[in-house]
Amino acid sequence: MFGGEPAGPDDQARLRAELLENERQLAAQGGNESVLEAELECQKTVLDNPQRYLRVAPRHLRLSRRNVVLDDASADPAADVNFCCAELRGTPPVERAFVLVRVARSERHAPQTINFDDSSCRSRSRRLT
Repeated sequence: MFGGEPAGPDDQARLRAELLENERQLAAQGGNESVLEAELECQKTVLDNPQRYLRVAPRHLRLSRRNVVLDDASADPAADVNFCCAELRGTPPVERAFVLVRVARSERHAPQTINFDDSSCRSRSRRLT
């Protein structure tokens, strides 16, 4: 570590051995082409059998007004929330919640526009000149 005591001879020898091992492993992998080939092979394996790596499951929760998860037998007022969880097995494993929704165009708000002619910067620049 910077500013600390120098590593002892045993630590230096261990670090040297680790560096040599890393260099040996990098040399065994070959050039960039072989790394790309390995990456493509990994993707092919996943796409050939996606159920081994990806799982999507529906979930249902009951949430109180304070966002506390309640069990189904609870009589407390709660909101029922339905969503899906996608779990991607890998290193590191990833889990995400999502909801598929459909919104009619008539229900969408009109996009907001910015009126640059009325902006405060332009007004100030006119006053300064």
